[in-house]
Amino acid sequence: MTVHVGLDLGKWKMGIAAVDGDDAIAGVVRVPAGTWEQTSGINAILAGLQGLRARGWSLHHAHVHVEQPVHYGGAKAALQKDAELLEKLADRLLSELRPLGYEVRLYRPHAWKGNVPKPVHHRRIRRALTRGALDALEARDYGNAQADVWDAVGLALFGAGKLGRGGAR
Repeated sequence: MTVHVGLDLGKWKMGIAAVDGDDAIAGVVRVPAGTWEQTSGINAILAGLQGLRARGWSLHHAHVHVEQPVHYGGAKAALQKDAELLEKLADRLLSELRPLGYEVRLYRPHAWKGNVPKPVHHRRIRRALTRGALDALEARDYGNAQADVWDAVGLALFGAGKLGRGGAR
């Protein structure tokens, strides 16, 4: 069975999740504080993948589904700059992970989750999980990365074909 990994990119924290059959696992990837650069982001992602492996997940030839960051406008130039940094990180992620045997797909947010408020979409994600997977995911405290983790779970489910655009299949 193919493992599907969801990755919700962020500048300092990212959600990462893996789905295999009816099992699901998730966690938080944190980028060390300091001057942000692509290399530190890539290294944090690779460490997150290694963390999944350490918890018993075989990621050989895994499919990695990544949400491409989007800035929706507004007056905050810093947010636009962050979106551009993360867009470059997503592009570099393709070139770093593909040679390692991963299949990587990038999705714009509207392409996989539609245009619904985050709480509505997260309820849809929870409905697509088995009771055991949901209990295991909800038993962990993800701190201030809760939304990132649930988006990563949604991306993994979407990539595995268990979640349609905007909701459960």
